Amino acid sequence: MGPILHEYRLDVVAIYSAFRLDMQALQASDAMEEHARLCESLRADFSATGQGPTDDDGNPVMPPSPEAKLRARLAQAIGAASKRALRRYVCDALILAKREGLDVTPSIAQHVCHQVVGRGVKREFLNDTFGTKGRTAADKSTLTDSELRGYVQGLQAELDELKLKMREIRVEARMA
Repeated sequence: MGPILHEYRLDVVAIYSAFRLDMQALQASDAMEEHARLCESLRADFSATGQGPTDDDGNPVMPPSPEAKLRARLAQAIGAASKRALRRYVCDALILAKREGLDVTPSIAQHVCHQVVGRGVKREFLNDTFGTKGRTAADKSTLTDSELRGYVQGLQAELDELKLKMREIRVEARMA
């Protein structure tokens, strides 16, 4: 977990640093005032004409503020960093398992990634990492379903611990 958490911490700190700089630039600009004027104009037009897009309560729909857009980009970047870290952890664990003798094929690796992380990994990476030259689809893995289930359960427990540590890193970076 060490190198993965270290890289994740660097990613998250860099993302939050960039967000803070972008937020400062936004506050120094006229974008927030321009957005407020636009929303006021849209509200006035809606009041006068009764036309325009509305929400479920019949209120006019306003465009998201520049700050809301910036916060959405922050959330997307943090989410992407988290997914990268989880995928890397699973792939590193599978590589280690293969070195220790577990018969991990590209299909099994993809299945484990989907099951544990909820996302796949590039097929090219899996083929390069877990493929065996000359092995065909008829040469199925010797790994049984029960062995695979046991491996996935152990990996899931490790990932739960990793997720807790990642959450701590996000909180630290947010507060810094």
